[in-house]
Amino acid sequence: MSRIIIIAVAALAVAGAAVAQNGAICLFADPAGTDCNLTDETPGMLNIYVVHTLMPGATASQFWAPKPACMVGATWLSDVKPFPVTLGDSQTGVAVGYGGCQPSPLHILTIVYQTSGTTQADCAYFVRPHPNVDSIEAADCNENIVIPGGGKIYINSDLDCLCEEEAPPELGYSPLSLDFHENIQTHAVQIVNLGGGELSWTAVEAMPWMELNPQLGTNDGTVVVTVDRSLVYPGEQSSLIFLNSNGGTAQIPVRMDVVASLQVFPDQLDFGSQAEQLHISIRNFGDGIMSWSVSTDDPWISLVPTSGEGDYEVEVTVDRSGLSGGTYNGHIQITSDGGNAMIPVTMDVGPVLNIDPGELEFGYFSTYQEFDIENIGNGLLSWSVTSLTPWLTVDPISGTGDATIGVTADRTGLANGHHQGVIDVNSNGGSASVTVRIDVGPSLFFTPTTLAFTGVTTQATVRIRNIGAGTLEWTLAPEAEWITVEPDMGTDDATVLVTVDRCGLELGQTHQSAINITSNGGNGTVLIIAAGMPRIATSTNYLEFVENETEVRTFTVAMLCSEPVAWTATTASSWMTLNPETGTGTGDVTVTVEWPEGVEETELWGAIHIREVGGPGQADIAVRFLPGDVLIPVEKTTWGNLKSKYQKTDPDGE
Repeated sequence: MSRIIIIAVAALAVAGAAVAQNGAICLFADPAGTDCNLTDETPGMLNIYVVHTLMPGATASQFWAPKPACMVGATWLSDVKPFPVTLGDSQTGVAVGYGGCQPSPLHILTIVYQTSGTTQADCAYFVRPHPNVDSIEAADCNENIVIPGGGKIYINSDLDCLCEEEAPPELGYSPLSLDFHENIQTHAVQIVNLGGGELSWTAVEAMPWMELNPQLGTNDGTVVVTVDRSLVYPGEQSSLIFLNSNGGTAQIPVRMDVVASLQVFPDQLDFGSQAEQLHISIRNFGDGIMSWSVSTDDPWISLVPTSGEGDYEVEVTVDRSGLSGGTYNGHIQITSDGGNAMIPVTMDVGPVLNIDPGELEFGYFSTYQEFDIENIGNGLLSWSVTSLTPWLTVDPISGTGDATIGVTADRTGLANGHHQGVIDVNSNGGSASVTVRIDVGPSLFFTPTTLAFTGVTTQATVRIRNIGAGTLEWTLAPEAEWITVEPDMGTDDATVLVTVDRCGLELGQTHQSAINITSNGGNGTVLIIAAGMPRIATSTNYLEFVENETEVRTFTVAMLCSEPVAWTATTASSWMTLNPETGTGTGDVTVTVEWPEGVEETELWGAIHIREVGGPGQADIAVRFLPGDVLIPVEKTTWGNLKSKYQKTDPDGE
């Protein structure tokens, strides 16, 4: 096992277990090891002397003595080394060779700092184990590696130095207290083993507003202490950190300042003549749980809530009832443990004008409309109405209190297009205006806006109307080639025939297009939805037979599109025969029925299925067979309605 101390002193060899006195590596304010008075009261140079003591003789040593966190504002400058054989430095780990056997006490190193005079009181400075071997080591005059003790000195303190030989673990820590001034969130506590062996320790906070990390460790370590001011009330908070170890226990006093800061928005409230409720935002821009209360001496102001903690929105409501006209001034007082504030409140009492509606739409036909004048305040409202547009007249033109104003529009002499006018309302409760819009000229209206072609439908109509004045001129333009319209242009009212060629559309798919309508009275679009035309249809979808009457019926298989296809006709009912059962193109099929022997049912249901050979075309016919002595009225007349009943006797649905 190689060690720094052996590298530093080439002639030194590792021997057996040491039995000699181990000694100690200690810190002093003088090289002789007699003075413990280290001070940092003013900026300047500070020398800390490392002395090997309490050992009869030694040839070398290695240790670590870094700057503690409590030396605020201090800067390590250098190590002054009395001996030429030295490796490393005090801040990272140092090994010193003495050049021969030297009796103690022996000055082996001077640590030099530039200070700013801000080192904390009772700042503990420790000698620590060398980081590479986790121990303080020395070589005695018999070339034995021994474990000496360590030392501690206090800066800006009246406490004595500590300098001992190897001993059981001993808890050391710095600083001796923590002070979390305003805005300080974290501090660090340095824990060191001032004795021998291994120091096992735990750190426990006494209050929930502190957090320690880590909370346990061995030998030297750093515990970061973090505080959360949001968990406590403003003021000075105090607590303890408990250090427990196999080398002793300690308590570190902790002090924390918590300062709340009241912020209120807005800084004044103006209710004017209409507002009844506004809000005050209370915010804590500082720390802690801020308590607050609000109050007012003005009876027309009410507050909800009147007290609380933390951020909040306070509702401020004013009551004008029973108050004479005029302007009222009040105040809201806010007190908190983050400061106080006063919010001025202003409110006006008097009539308030309200217009409903504020816009009138006459469109193409209307010539008369109305709007209401309302007083939503207090007192008597006096008003006057003036039309600023020559084609608008109003009645009445003045009055008091609530009223309904009639507005008449005269389109005579107005050009085609959209026109806008204004009516002014003035009162002792404010002013307002009413916007009036009218349309002059033709106006396009059409119905329906969507045409859907299903089943075998190929034609439908669209109705075009002129709902304005003058002559409406229009044109229609289909977007798809499979759509035709007749006529495709015209004037005023008309009915347009829309035809779709569904034979060219893909079966099983829904196709969508449009017919665009343009006119001098506006434009529009008719949506066209069409399915591909099935190529097979039947002349009926329902046949009815009565026993011993007419037991033969005929239906026609038709081609809906021009191309003839091959087809088959089948039935699953044994009491029914078809002739023929196959064909191509349009053709007739004869259906013959015979009541089965032994069947006493009141009626029989069956079905005939027409299917395109090798294609998707299909059609179905529902068949009802009644016995001759039973008269049952026909309740269902389509295949879709009869399908459920048919399935009672034909469960496979074939």
